[in-house]
Amino acid sequence: MGLFGRDAAQNQQIDDAFARYAAANGISHAGPFPQVTMRGAVGGVPFHFVQWLQERTETDSDGTTRNVRHWRCEAAVNDSAWLGDLFVGEQHVLNRMATFFGAQDIKVGWDLFDDAFTVKCKDEPRARRILTPKACQALLEMERSKHRVTILNGRVECAQGREIDDPREADAMIRALTYVVMNLGR
Repeated sequence: MGLFGRDAAQNQQIDDAFARYAAANGISHAGPFPQVTMRGAVGGVPFHFVQWLQERTETDSDGTTRNVRHWRCEAAVNDSAWLGDLFVGEQHVLNRMATFFGAQDIKVGWDLFDDAFTVKCKDEPRARRILTPKACQALLEMERSKHRVTILNGRVECAQGREIDDPREADAMIRALTYVVMNLGR
């Protein structure tokens, strides 16, 4: 049996499916599955997709250490010159606490978006220009579909903390990400 219960033949079948998907869509593919890498463009937006096994050591309260392994999958678009220092991330407790203690967020004026995401940028008018209503809607749709999406350090990234073993699911992730990027204002 292979990693997480599949045997080598099943991994090969999945890798072949990813290769067929890549060939049909004119993108590059490197394997073998489950460590898949793909690069290409959708709607003129260049992206990369990568999946890998993350390992880390955790220490329990009694001092016992254990290795924790889990898959990470991400699709990303890099464009640092255009996005600059814009940060957009899911709203969570730490961001709310920072705001309570005086850190300023940029509000785009749409409560649904402002409640779901934290936005920071040195140039507020630029951030508002980039975060068009269509881009905000696309970001919300990704968040609702449980894709973690972030804009940070000139990179728009969609990540999942699990393995994707179906090229159709990878395609949906890639297309959702590139749709966000296509709707960001320039």
